[in-house]
Amino acid sequence: MNYLIIAIFSIYLLSVLLLSFKGKGREIGFLYAFFVSLLFTPITGLIAVIFSPRKATLSHYVKVNKSYNGDRKDAKKALKFAENNDAWIKIKASDIGFA
Repeated sequence: MNYLIIAIFSIYLLSVLLLSFKGKGREIGFLYAFFVSLLFTPITGLIAVIFSPRKATLSHYVKVNKSYNGDRKDAKKALKFAENNDAWIKIKASDIGFA
């Protein structure tokens, strides 16, 4: 009987943690998803995570031209297929030192 209680509690806690990690990429965040799932049920936490909007990802497009001498492979590839002398590449916030 004790093993059954431990198994049920372990499954419950594992599902709460999995939902919390899923909430990390959403506006609800890890902690709120964890507490909602733990205090109510993992099903309630799943509903809260699903209806929470995704976090905005910061990205930016940068224009590079034929005189670009950097080491980014995506810029070189974009310039190779560019019809004129410049191309646009997408960069993330971590590429320029943010986040």
